[in-house]
Amino acid sequence: MISNIDAVMEAISIAKLARIPAMLDHLHPKGPREWGSGRIITQLIDAAWRDGHQVYINMHSYEAYDETIVLVPRWALVKKQVPHMGQFDNDPNADYSDMRGSLRRRLAIPDTARLIRMDIEYEIDRGGGPDGLLVMDYPDKTWIGKTLGQIAKARGEDPVETAIHIQLNGFDRPDAIEWRAFAVSLDDLKEFMRKDYTAVCTDRGGDSPQLRQNPFVHPGTFGTATRRIRRFVFDDPVTTLPFAIRSMTTLSAQILGLRDRGRLAPGMKADIVVFDPATIRDKATYFEPFQYSEGINFVLVNGSFVVYGGKPSTAKPGKVLVRQRPPVTR
Repeated sequence: MISNIDAVMEAISIAKLARIPAMLDHLHPKGPREWGSGRIITQLIDAAWRDGHQVYINMHSYEAYDETIVLVPRWALVKKQVPHMGQFDNDPNADYSDMRGSLRRRLAIPDTARLIRMDIEYEIDRGGGPDGLLVMDYPDKTWIGKTLGQIAKARGEDPVETAIHIQLNGFDRPDAIEWRAFAVSLDDLKEFMRKDYTAVCTDRGGDSPQLRQNPFVHPGTFGTATRRIRRFVFDDPVTTLPFAIRSMTTLSAQILGLRDRGRLAPGMKADIVVFDPATIRDKATYFEPFQYSEGINFVLVNGSFVVYGGKPSTAKPGKVLVRQRPPVTR
């Protein structure tokens, strides 16, 4: 079984051999098996920097994620087996018609049923355990807002059997249910935040009519940066405010090799955010994500106001940024 530490070691090794900077993108150890590995990861990266290699992390500021969470493996749901198909593979040759019948048929085979349950158990753990998987949507609306662990306890069964019940009675699709997985340890997030090579990522697009069609967007779409400041500078201090600001500005420019952005200095592009430290806060929640943050009073892009007095303008001064980092020569 490959761990996230193995993946980090591999990424660092490849970057060293290729003589290029490394970015450990969206790094969040998931589930009890990986919780606490943040300290080992930062030790590996610290060593790489001491050896002269640039290795960066980017992370968001939430414990939960919203990628498609599949507890029952896809290979157990297809009508006809697809060679080498794994848990998350979405192979174009996969036939998901009669998923419930296919699952029942495989569960009737003892050895196959054992493998299915092993895969489910692993994915439950990776999702934060039974109490880390929160139901956002399901045909039985009384389950919304409850965890897999709570539902399993109410049904008097093992969470693995509850996951099978969900697949057989949920939405007619491979994931069968809408989850939020509270699978990321705050201790690991804080460990990464303290490092001067860790940047903040939103991993989201901007607000749009298309986005609003999905009621289950991650609250980080509207609150990642403000949560980083409110939660981890003021409410539960992990770093200073200047350190947090750098992780979202100067460091990002450094990673991308942008020489004219990321700092307030003569000759730099005037990309500026003016906020009130007393009122800045995220408001988006997992069940009510479409809420803009508070305390952002003015925003300038290339010297033009796009937010003035807390209200957006119609200005569109943004430009496509191109790489300014020189290419690697051998």
